[in-house]
Amino acid sequence: MHSKITALGIKSMIWWFNKNMRNSMKGLNVETNSMKPVRQLLSDGHRVVLMPIYKSMADAFIYIYIHNHFNLEAPFIFGN
Repeated sequence: MHSKITALGIKSMIWWFNKNMRNSMKGLNVETNSMKPVRQLLSDGHRVVLMPIYKSMADAFIYIYIHNHFNLEAPFIFGN
């Protein structure tokens, strides 16, 4: 089986992912004041380790989406 990755395909997948995440996150509340110190530490060149507790498989996607929304560096995620 052969497949080819194109820019149009990637843009389509990003559009689809953003649309679904926006619809899924309508009821999600993020405390924006707690994001300010994290952003400040990152801009000063410090390394920050965030250790969320995942209760479902969707939590990793939510975590990535929140980082993207607040223009933070993409997190390194590992799990079981």
